[in-house]
Amino acid sequence: MSRLFNRIISSFIFRSSLLFSVLPIFKRREMARIREQDRSFRKYGLNRAAGIDLLNDICATEFNCLYSENVGMWSEHLVFFASIAASGRKPQRILEIGTFRGETTIFLSRLFPESEIVTVDLPTKVARDMNLYDYRKTNATFEIRKKNLSKLNNVCLRESSSVALLHSREEFDLIWLDGAHGFPVVTLDIANAFRMISTFGFVICDDVYKRFKRSDAIYDSDATYQTLIELESAGLIQVDYLMKRIGARFQVYLKFNKELAVFRKLTEGSPSEFSWSNL
Repeated sequence: MSRLFNRIISSFIFRSSLLFSVLPIFKRREMARIREQDRSFRKYGLNRAAGIDLLNDICATEFNCLYSENVGMWSEHLVFFASIAASGRKPQRILEIGTFRGETTIFLSRLFPESEIVTVDLPTKVARDMNLYDYRKTNATFEIRKKNLSKLNNVCLRESSSVALLHSREEFDLIWLDGAHGFPVVTLDIANAFRMISTFGFVICDDVYKRFKRSDAIYDSDATYQTLIELESAGLIQVDYLMKRIGARFQVYLKFNKELAVFRKLTEGSPSEFSWSNL
């Protein structure tokens, strides 16, 4: 009941935030955030505007619309991926943890058609028993995912717990973490990603909360941030944070003010600065 109440309140605040977003002070902040995000992308040698142009082409073809962070679960992670593709970098192998409906998988496949993409999500029965999202109520999510993935010829779906990757000796050049966001699973996912990412590869983590009073094991937690802090303090990774969404309406309520984390492992011989030149 409390989770349902929180979702209702969050939905009300989010919808109401449209009223705030037209105020001049919020529009000025939004423009400042765009400039800041552009600078963050340039740190990686990426052109964010070029990424958005490429993303719009894919959105028009696949979804009959242009990119917008107000659409579903779309956010700056798609812009980041598209900016990598626009720069000409071609990661050979990509790992996605958390397939859900397969929309991000579509973008990855279209952006990197020559890459081998592995996407991992829980088996249908396990997800349904855990009552994740709308899994218990309907098969629609699974049907949508099946339809989306069926048209991607460079994607392999593995239905298993991401924790099972502890057994894997594979290596990837780009890893997208969007599975369970709470402890202990996200900590294990990050540890696995650290182990599997190539020397010059990068890991991108979704939904990073730096300040969050209430946490759960699946959706909302600061576990990602706390795990990354420990790894960085130990000198094992270099990490940076990007805004997940930029619009004024996402500045009103702390719950919507999430970030993306980008990290690479620090090993002997790894470059001192972020670089995609070796992919």
